[in-house]
This record gives sequence, C-alpha cells and structure tokens, in this order.
Amino acid sequence: MGRGKTLTMPERAQVDLMVELKMSVSLISARIHRCRTVIKSYISGPVAYGTSKSTGRPRKLKQRDERNVARAVPNTMKSAKDFDDPYNSTRAFLASKKIKVFDWPACSPDLNPIESVWGILARSVYKNGKQYNSISEFKNAVKAEWSKIQLSYLANLSNNNEKSYEEKIPVGASRKSVLAQQQCGVKLGPWRDNKQKTNLEGHF
Repeated sequence: MGRGKTLTMPERAQVDLMVELKMSVSLISARIHRCRTVIKSYISGPVAYGTSKSTGRPRKLKQRDERNVARAVPNTMKSAKDFDDPYNSTRAFLASKKIKVFDWPACSPDLNPIESVWGILARSVYKNGKQYNSISEFKNAVKAEWSKIQLSYLANLSNNNEKSYEEKIPVGASRKSVLAQQQCGVKLGPWRDNKQKTNLEGHF
C-alpha cells in the first residue's frame, strides 16, 4: 500500500483544531477523509512535517561490495585489443602439454557428464544467494561441496551417458557423417538411405 499524500495547509489547520478539542485520530480521519497514518505522522511532529526529502532509489550494492569492486578494478586502461582470445590461449596450452583433443563443432549434443556435475556444484556453492569475498574462501566452498557428491552418483551419471551415446550416434555411422548431420541440422538417427549419407558428407 502506497503512502498517503501530504496534508494540505487547510487540512493541517483542521487537524490542529480537532487535536485541541481532544478528538481521537479515528474521528479526525473520518472528518477530513484522510488516512490515520498521515494524521498520526503530522500530529507526532507538526513542525517538521512535510520537510523530509526522499532518500531516492535504493542502492543495488552494499558499501562492502562497492569497496571490493573499487579494490579489484585496476587503475590502468585497456582496449579490447589488449585482451587475448581465451580459446587461442587454451589451444596453445594444450598443444604445449601435447594433449590431444577432438573436434566438437557448434550445435553438437552435450554428452559430457561433467556438465551435470558443474551444475550441481554451482547450485550448492551459491545456495541461498551465498557470496564469497576471496578466492580461497570460494575454493574451500567448492571443495566442501565436491566432497559431498557420492561416487555412486558419478557412476550412475557415466552409465546414463553411455546409453545416451548409443541413442545419439547411428549404428555404423562414421564420425564425419555424424558431424555432417549436426552441422546441417539433420536429426541424429539411423540413415534413411546411402544417398542421404553421401549428400551430407559432401559438405566437408
């Protein structure tokens, strides 16, 4: 319920008179047709009534959060060109460690079970809007929640994904033909005929 409008000067004069006559707030409210909250506010401080200014829009961040942001923001300037492509950095790191990776083009089905684990961890770590003020505090929270995950859950997740692989990839289909289906927007499943398979593989 919104706040009532401020009493006008004539209304204030009426209230002053009725207060002098020892009339109750309820009766005053009925006489001048204004809510009791507004009348009580005026009676409690008639001199300062109507002079307080609005505090404005409530702040989104607490003072502690603002201080943390101020400490974290560097004083130097950077342009968009100064930022390195994270994907290139990742590829360079994997190459330096001689780690082999396989292609996973856009629109590929998400069959990685670790994605489900990340989702559970994120919901647990940030439960009830929990926030962290340091990296070490955040790491400890992640480790604590990770220790609560049962091995039976991970095993079940892996087994379910094996079934998903069998459903997604057609029997006898080559890796190249599967990628062709994905990139051309064709639903994954058994091939209708060899002609469809040949046409799709022609995109590569």
